Amino acid sequence: MPQPRLTGEQLWDGIRRLHETRRTIYSLEQRRPHTICELDEERRRYRVRYPSGNRMWVMSDRLYALYREVYARGELRGSDLDEDDDYCVRVFGKRTWHAPGRAMFSVLPLLDDQIRWRTEGRNVVLYANPSQ
Repeated sequence: MPQPRLTGEQLWDGIRRLHETRRTIYSLEQRRPHTICELDEERRRYRVRYPSGNRMWVMSDRLYALYREVYARGELRGSDLDEDDDYCVRVFGKRTWHAPGRAMFSVLPLLDDQIRWRTEGRNVVLYANPSQ
Protein backbone atom coordinates (compact mmCIF):
# COMPACT_ATOMS: atom_id res chain seq x y z
CA MET A 1 0.00 0.00 0.00
CA PRO A 2 1.54 3.33 -1.04
CA GLN A 3 2.20 5.73 1.79
CA PRO A 4 0.99 9.33 1.56
CA ARG A 5 3.64 11.68 0.31
CA LEU A 6 2.95 14.29 2.99
CA THR A 7 2.73 14.01 6.75
CA GLY A 8 -0.14 15.46 8.72
CA GLU A 9 2.08 18.39 9.68
CA GLN A 10 2.98 19.08 6.05
CA LEU A 11 -0.68 19.00 5.08
CA TRP A 12 -1.45 21.47 7.88
CA ASP A 13 1.37 23.74 6.66
CA GLY A 14 -0.32 23.75 3.25
CA ILE A 15 -3.62 24.75 4.85
CA ARG A 16 -1.81 27.61 6.58
CA ARG A 17 -0.41 28.80 3.23
CA LEU A 18 -3.84 28.70 1.58
CA HIS A 19 -5.22 30.73 4.49
CA GLU A 20 -2.38 33.27 4.38
CA THR A 21 -2.77 33.84 0.64
CA ARG A 22 -6.57 33.97 0.91
CA ARG A 23 -6.79 31.68 -2.08
CA THR A 24 -10.23 30.97 -3.47
CA ILE A 25 -10.77 27.23 -3.64
CA TYR A 26 -13.31 25.87 -6.08
CA SER A 27 -15.20 22.64 -5.75
CA LEU A 28 -13.80 20.15 -8.20
CA GLU A 29 -16.92 20.58 -10.33
CA GLN A 30 -16.02 24.32 -10.42
CA ARG A 31 -19.39 25.30 -8.96
CA ARG A 32 -18.88 26.34 -5.36
CA PRO A 33 -16.03 28.61 -4.35
CA HIS A 34 -14.92 28.84 -0.76
CA THR A 35 -12.03 30.23 1.23
CA ILE A 36 -10.25 29.25 4.40
CA CYS A 37 -11.28 32.11 6.63
CA GLU A 38 -9.93 31.03 10.01
CA LEU A 39 -7.37 28.71 11.59
CA ASP A 40 -7.55 27.18 15.04
CA GLU A 41 -3.98 26.05 15.70
CA GLU A 42 -4.75 24.61 19.12
CA ARG A 43 -7.52 22.31 17.88
CA ARG A 44 -5.89 21.78 14.47
CA ARG A 45 -8.88 22.79 12.44
CA TYR A 46 -9.73 25.37 9.82
CA ARG A 47 -12.94 27.13 8.94
CA VAL A 48 -14.30 27.24 5.39
CA ARG A 49 -16.47 30.17 4.28
CA TYR A 50 -18.87 29.83 1.35
CA PRO A 51 -20.28 32.74 -0.71
CA SER A 52 -23.59 32.28 1.11
CA GLY A 53 -21.81 33.31 4.30
CA ASN A 54 -22.13 29.83 5.77
CA ARG A 55 -19.05 28.60 7.59
CA MET A 56 -17.96 25.09 8.48
CA TRP A 57 -15.06 23.76 10.54
CA VAL A 58 -12.80 21.08 9.07
CA MET A 59 -10.72 19.00 11.46
CA SER A 60 -7.21 18.43 10.12
CA ASP A 61 -7.25 14.81 11.30
CA ARG A 62 -10.33 14.14 9.14
CA LEU A 63 -8.67 15.83 6.18
CA TYR A 64 -5.60 13.67 6.70
CA ALA A 65 -7.78 10.55 7.00
CA LEU A 66 -9.26 11.34 3.60
CA TYR A 67 -5.79 12.00 2.18
CA ARG A 68 -4.45 8.68 3.53
CA GLU A 69 -7.43 6.89 2.08
CA VAL A 70 -6.74 8.22 -1.42
CA TYR A 71 -3.22 6.80 -1.26
CA ALA A 72 -4.30 3.54 0.38
CA ARG A 73 -6.99 2.81 -2.20
CA GLY A 74 -5.35 4.48 -5.17
CA GLU A 75 -8.54 6.40 -5.83
CA LEU A 76 -11.60 7.50 -3.94
CA ARG A 77 -15.01 8.44 -5.29
CA GLY A 78 -17.41 10.78 -3.59
CA SER A 79 -20.01 8.04 -4.04
CA ASP A 80 -17.86 5.67 -1.94
CA LEU A 81 -18.49 8.03 0.94
CA ASP A 82 -22.06 8.89 0.02
CA GLU A 83 -23.25 5.30 -0.10
CA ASP A 84 -21.50 3.61 2.82
CA ASP A 85 -22.09 5.06 6.29
CA ASP A 86 -19.95 2.35 7.89
CA TYR A 87 -17.05 3.32 5.64
CA CYS A 88 -17.42 6.94 6.76
CA VAL A 89 -17.33 5.88 10.39
CA ARG A 90 -14.12 3.93 9.78
CA VAL A 91 -12.41 6.80 7.94
CA PHE A 92 -13.81 9.89 9.69
CA GLY A 93 -15.38 8.68 12.88
CA LYS A 94 -18.81 9.95 11.86
CA ARG A 95 -21.67 8.66 9.72
CA THR A 96 -21.56 11.27 7.00
CA TRP A 97 -18.82 13.05 5.14
CA HIS A 98 -21.00 15.87 3.82
CA ALA A 99 -20.51 19.27 5.29
CA PRO A 100 -17.74 19.93 4.45
CA GLY A 101 -16.85 16.78 2.48
CA ARG A 102 -16.69 18.39 -0.95
CA ALA A 103 -14.49 21.17 0.41
CA MET A 104 -12.13 18.51 1.77
CA PHE A 105 -12.03 16.80 -1.64
CA SER A 106 -11.22 20.05 -3.45
CA VAL A 107 -8.35 21.14 -1.24
CA LEU A 108 -6.25 17.95 -1.53
CA PRO A 109 -5.01 18.53 -5.12
CA LEU A 110 -3.84 22.00 -4.00
CA LEU A 111 -1.85 20.52 -1.12
CA ASP A 112 -0.25 17.55 -2.91
CA ASP A 113 0.53 17.85 -6.62
CA GLN A 114 0.40 14.06 -6.95
CA ILE A 115 -3.30 14.01 -6.12
CA ARG A 116 -5.36 14.34 -9.26
CA TRP A 117 -9.08 14.26 -9.94
CA ARG A 118 -11.50 13.40 -12.69
CA THR A 119 -15.24 13.29 -13.08
CA GLU A 120 -17.27 10.22 -13.94
CA GLY A 121 -20.71 11.51 -14.74
CA ARG A 122 -21.76 13.43 -11.63
CA ASN A 123 -19.17 11.71 -9.47
CA VAL A 124 -15.77 13.17 -8.57
CA VAL A 125 -12.85 10.77 -8.23
CA LEU A 126 -9.62 11.65 -6.44
CA TYR A 127 -6.61 9.52 -7.25
CA ALA A 128 -2.97 9.35 -6.29
CA ASN A 129 -0.55 9.71 -9.17
CA PRO A 130 2.79 8.96 -7.47
CA SER A 131 4.67 8.42 -10.72
CA GLN A 132 5.39 12.14 -11.06
